[in-house]
Amino acid sequence: MDAEVAVIGLGTMGSMAMWQLARRGVSVLGFEQFGIGHDQSAAGGESRLFRTAYFEGAEYVPLLQEAFSQWRELEQESGFNLLTINGGLMIGDPESDFIKSVMNSIQMHQLDHEVLDEKAAKEHFTQHRLLPGEVMVLDKQAGFLRPELSVLAAVQSAEKLGATVQKHAQVQEIIPDEHGVNIKANDAYYRVKKVIITVLGLGLYFQSFKSN
Repeated sequence: MDAEVAVIGLGTMGSMAMWQLARRGVSVLGFEQFGIGHDQSAAGGESRLFRTAYFEGAEYVPLLQEAFSQWRELEQESGFNLLTINGGLMIGDPESDFIKSVMNSIQMHQLDHEVLDEKAAKEHFTQHRLLPGEVMVLDKQAGFLRPELSVLAAVQSAEKLGATVQKHAQVQEIIPDEHGVNIKANDAYYRVKKVIITVLGLGLYFQSFKSN
């Protein structure tokens, strides 16, 4: 066996999966067809929003709070500055579903925040002009992440913990059997117990997926 687990695709999800497995002492082998921290993954670019007052649903808030702790741990392990907390603004009618959902998240989880009316918003955030009756909600635990640097940080941290990374390695075949999985990448074969696939265009991999 080359590893207990292979992770195919070391972008947004794969890099973090490999880091978490390596932290738990699992032997991991990662495959990435591009370079590490490339711009082809699901969340590339210079920055991505991070927020805790989550209008999509209050049930997400504990996950986001745990994510905050995990980001700080990755920063400590990697030495990179990945998450900047500078506050996030949400503006709208207080009777709208959007603002009601934001406030529900805040109230259920007692999140640090401020609600500003038109006068207070104009005083503190002059760049924004509220319509009559609108409010501004300041999520004090919001900010932005550096996604490509975060991928690089997770992969490097996993390597320090013993993970192996095959960079610029295009996976050609994934062949499972009753005892494990064979992986063909760049015409070389690797043997693992389990595989995690985290790639865009997943159908391309399934076309070459072979089963005995």
